[in-house]
Amino acid sequence: MNDSVLLKLCGNSDYLMLRPVSRENAGKRKNFFAARSSLLRLENESEVILNDGTDLAIFRRSAIEDAVRIIFYWLSERNDGTLAGHKESCTVRYSGLQTFLLGCRNRDTRECNLLSLPTERWPRIIFEDTRNLKKVVASRMLRRKLAKFLRKAFHWPGATEIRLYDDFLPYSFLFSERRGDKVGIEGGVVLHNSDDPKYAHYEIHT
Repeated sequence: MNDSVLLKLCGNSDYLMLRPVSRENAGKRKNFFAARSSLLRLENESEVILNDGTDLAIFRRSAIEDAVRIIFYWLSERNDGTLAGHKESCTVRYSGLQTFLLGCRNRDTRECNLLSLPTERWPRIIFEDTRNLKKVVASRMLRRKLAKFLRKAFHWPGATEIRLYDDFLPYSFLFSERRGDKVGIEGGVVLHNSDDPKYAHYEIHT
């Protein structure tokens, strides 16, 4: 979905209602209901799949970015038993969703609106190896530092992919820029001051 999406949230300690709103879906807006406890699983799981009757929603949390992508499948059954429907998706800040979920601690109804994150044509970030990435993800502070760095460092016009490989240094990576089928700049994404996560920071080495 290219249109901006406003994700409306309404919930309490038990249940949550989600409703994506955009100009594109103006004539077919629907609500999706989910148990609050199911969405709290995103703190420890990268993907949560839920159903609401015949409708489905897939929540995919980014391993390195403060983002969760939500894909709604709105389905209905035809007279002949086949299914018909449409798909909607949006990406919102995970921290915003998490704050709302944690705030719904009692039966009082709370409401919140989350605006979808802009979709810009940045190069895709692909981790070819996962050993060092798993070490980064295990530290909340380093995970945030790497995510912030990757969002800012590789806004390179014409680049289609940035492929990251494990470096021999812990928490660090080698990278290779791709422009279609051509290889561009190569170097390293190195964590400095790794002994002290509070003051650690990433830099590009070429």
